[in-house]
Amino acid sequence: MTNAQTRHRLALAAVAFALFVETIDVSIVSMALPAIAQEFDAPFTRVQWVALVSAMIQASLSLMIGAMGDMFGNKRVLVWGLVLAGVGNVLSAVAPSLFWLILFRVIQAIGLTMSGALLLAIVVETFPAGDRGKAFGFIGTMVSIGIVVGPLAGGVILKAFHWRLVFLFDLLFVIPALPLAHLYLGGSNGTGRSRFDIIGVAVFFASLCTFLLGTTFNQEPNLKFLSPYLMAASVVCLGIFVLHELRVNNPILNLNLFRSRQFSIYLSARYLYFFVYGGVGLILPFYLEVLMGLDPLTVGMLLSVQPVAFGVGSWMSGELVESVGKRPLILGGLGLMAVAYAWLGLVIGSLEIWHFTIQMILLGLGGGLLQPAANSIITSRIPQNELGMVSSLTAVVRIHSRSLGIAALGGLWVYSARLWDRTLPAGIEDPGQVSQLQGFAVVCLTAALVTAAITLVCAGEAVLRRRLQTAAA
Repeated sequence: MTNAQTRHRLALAAVAFALFVETIDVSIVSMALPAIAQEFDAPFTRVQWVALVSAMIQASLSLMIGAMGDMFGNKRVLVWGLVLAGVGNVLSAVAPSLFWLILFRVIQAIGLTMSGALLLAIVVETFPAGDRGKAFGFIGTMVSIGIVVGPLAGGVILKAFHWRLVFLFDLLFVIPALPLAHLYLGGSNGTGRSRFDIIGVAVFFASLCTFLLGTTFNQEPNLKFLSPYLMAASVVCLGIFVLHELRVNNPILNLNLFRSRQFSIYLSARYLYFFVYGGVGLILPFYLEVLMGLDPLTVGMLLSVQPVAFGVGSWMSGELVESVGKRPLILGGLGLMAVAYAWLGLVIGSLEIWHFTIQMILLGLGGGLLQPAANSIITSRIPQNELGMVSSLTAVVRIHSRSLGIAALGGLWVYSARLWDRTLPAGIEDPGQVSQLQGFAVVCLTAALVTAAITLVCAGEAVLRRRLQTAAA
């Protein structure tokens, strides 16, 4: 093994540990919420802010962190973020009250944003073009492992020890990530520019916060009336943000990037992937446990199939991207997901476990094939001084689209179930369950249509690109 290969493997190890810090945090903290509520004698509406504040911070500050990466160097900001995340973890573990726990989670979330939002840029700066596909595939595999490990580790810790140790679990990955990132990750020293778009950061922060609060309050009966106003405020702030970014000299988001056809199309593909993933994923546990009557252990095992298959698909995508090409992998992944969603929607009431397992495998493989190839296209031809911006934009897309998918497809489920409930003939046994099953079928078929639509758009882009290349030759 050459010295360059050794450095690349150690760089991948640094990326893996940094990914685990972010990926495991989401699931492991969510599992600890009931124990936290019991210790602090607080209702769930207050305790959920332990998890919600992290999502809000990561979504709202990602573009600012991207600008910081371009200014001061992506690796430098990532290392600072790991340190801050570690400090936030330790403080969260010793929080004396729920208020202090939420405050310390803000510190941790800022650190997670600084490390997680810049990983794609770090990969581009560290690995040569021929190896980036494999590196992006490796990232997808590590994400899937983190998704599986989080609930398992959380269950063991909560059963054998105390919820406070949940926050210290991340230190197992922060500690080795720091020296590996410092020594082996590539990265420039940044542009060194001193001017910072504070107004853009503030307006974008307001837009994302009002959006996330709107989607959250929409699920709370007592606060649901505020949701439309918050969503409207989010749209207004987003419009102001766009107008401001078009005029400012040092924007936190260069809107000219969207003039690139391939950048816009494949970023949209990622957005719609997470949109349907978030919405359907919200309903799946309820569908399996409540509507299909499966026990929690079986539900957990079935839901773990998709992230495992995602890891396999990501590895396959990384290995095949140079020989097969990025666009065929993207089209194949989207096609698998469209088939799986349609199949799930058409047999929703008579689904057998082995059917569901195959569907989850198809969804996981499809997402795994899509993500590394799409990331490779999105980050290609991006100037080095804008890599942090683009990397952070992909993080915003992931969080924003999942939140919107949860709100939109969750609302579609409820609305469709009510419509079916009104039209069912008299005498049907358990009409409530039947209407909810039919509502979920509508959600799955909608997800299939959305996925099929973006598949056609990506196929059209691939055909147009081939024709332009042929004409140029």
